[in-house]
Amino acid sequence: MPVMKTLIVIFAAGLTVPSAWAEDPGGIPTGREPATPDTRLFEKLDGDGDGYLSDEEVRKSQRSGLITEFDRLDVNGDGFLTKQEYDRL
Repeated sequence: MPVMKTLIVIFAAGLTVPSAWAEDPGGIPTGREPATPDTRLFEKLDGDGDGYLSDEEVRKSQRSGLITEFDRLDVNGDGFLTKQEYDRL
């Protein structure tokens, strides 16, 4: 009988572990916050994946509001939008 109790405890413990990883569809915790729709759009527009939106990337997006607001959002005037500058939109 002790073997049966041990198996039940092991089985029950195995059922609780995946619930801790429920946020990550891959089942492995990443330590990152889930991406927001704005973050996903920023990453999609960032064609070269460098973490900045260039004027060229913004124009390619054909998003008129972002094109119009680019200069205002580019606070430091370097010709690129960081995620923080983009979040001001």
